[in-house]
Amino acid sequence: VSSVYSLMQFFDCHTHSISANAYLSILQKEALVLQRWHSVGLHPWDTEEYVLSEAKSLVVNSINEFTVAIGECGIDGLRGVSMEMQYKLFLEQAQLAEEIKLPVIIHCVKGWEWILKAYKVVQPKQKWIFHGFTKRNLLPQVLACPQIQVSIGASILKENADNSWIREIPDDRLLLETDTADVDIKTIYEIVSITKGISLRVLLEHIHTNFKQTFTKWHNG
Repeated sequence: VSSVYSLMQFFDCHTHSISANAYLSILQKEALVLQRWHSVGLHPWDTEEYVLSEAKSLVVNSINEFTVAIGECGIDGLRGVSMEMQYKLFLEQAQLAEEIKLPVIIHCVKGWEWILKAYKVVQPKQKWIFHGFTKRNLLPQVLACPQIQVSIGASILKENADNSWIREIPDDRLLLETDTADVDIKTIYEIVSITKGISLRVLLEHIHTNFKQTFTKWHNG
């Protein structure tokens, strides 16, 4: 099995782990300027630190040739400044992403209506990735927005988790991630393949295609 695994490429669309495979993962860049694929953005938890007029330049000045996405950015109804201000900051970044042709990695906690409002304003041509998705009841609304990909992570590994809703995600809308969890991305792939009733190799092929079509600046090596 290990020899078969060595030939497989397990793509991780959003991680905070420096140890994740640099060619097959998108690192959330924070303090370090790294020569590896990464995303940059103004996180809603940190919105107290930002002034709207400076938001765009802060992100632009963090971008380099290894930046393949904007984010994570978005709306958090439990942390950060007012929802109105978070929305303005998110909209600024989403519009920037369209200008420079990069996808957006979305953080959304109790803020879907604001994300949807921005989606209708921006009408994105670039992909948006709803990362860490766990909201089964929200899935139909998210899937009604054709440019939004659904990324799921370690929450599906919880004991007795009902993961049946994963079957409702079309193969071409799915991405997988580790985020901040200390787990092997392969474990998440295994659970998803079992839940979807498809082989691990077929799942890998779907995710590889989705990864390339979402992170259009990415290349392997």
